[in-house]
Amino acid sequence: MKKMYVGAVVAFIMVFSVLGAGCTLNTSTSTLGGASASPTSTQQHDAVLEAQVPAIKEALGQMVGNVTGWDVTWNSPNSVTIVASTIDNGIQWSYRETDVKLNTTEEATAYLNANNGGYSLVSSTTSSNNPWVIAAGRYPTVYLDYGTESGSTSSGDKIYNDIFQFDNYISVVNQEQLSQGTPTASPSSLSTEAAFLQSQYTELGYVIMSNFTDTGKTYDGYPWYSGEMIKNGTQYDINIVQADSQTHAIQVMNFSISSLKNIGFTGDYSSSTNWDGTKNDASALVFVTDSNYVITIFGE
Repeated sequence: MKKMYVGAVVAFIMVFSVLGAGCTLNTSTSTLGGASASPTSTQQHDAVLEAQVPAIKEALGQMVGNVTGWDVTWNSPNSVTIVASTIDNGIQWSYRETDVKLNTTEEATAYLNANNGGYSLVSSTTSSNNPWVIAAGRYPTVYLDYGTESGSTSSGDKIYNDIFQFDNYISVVNQEQLSQGTPTASPSSLSTEAAFLQSQYTELGYVIMSNFTDTGKTYDGYPWYSGEMIKNGTQYDINIVQADSQTHAIQVMNFSISSLKNIGFTGDYSSSTNWDGTKNDASALVFVTDSNYVITIFGE
């Protein structure tokens, strides 16, 4: 996928090894004009940002042809984060964008100058089909695009990062390549059951940020898969252990639950093969499928 800026055109608890913590999506919007407060039901979204969201989705569809995941989170009336997954020429990409309205053009310029270290000026002109231009109904007086890129599409690790200024609006964009030409995991890297589970979460509205693929590790000799997904602004990390029987799967499940309890999670069994736990704002779900897979999902 060629670099695009269409809006202006997270870790699983490794209960089997290192215990960590998940995170909510955050693009440092607290530094962008103090736009981190949560909106109330009486607060209205900024009109330009509101109109820009569907324009971004349409532009993504036109550019890549296949938007496979879409999640929008309003951080405040003046700040919105979009997370999407796309497929372009058989290559899967993740797309993250945070758009923020600041008080003045000078504030936006100051933010851009303070955060573009290591970036290069990409462009100072935009076009009529730019989603911000469409949303605002005019061209910006000040338009700047600073960006960096790394990796290569041939090796499957291409990454683009950009910061854009449209007068008193700032957009921070990240695009990362997730595959080398396989939009969903292939049998060589992912079992049929895990691929099926990934498709089920997609149907439930989750945006898959990384395929449920083999970690190259095992638990007690059993294959171990992991992946990342996001929904309603919350990132979830998922691990799948493929046991050879219900008995062994439940043993793995109980070990996972014990590890979660050791770091402060409390919860209850809804059945012998399903456990829900919480710790402050974090949640954990551990369950066993009929096919002897142990699924652990962590979100915060």
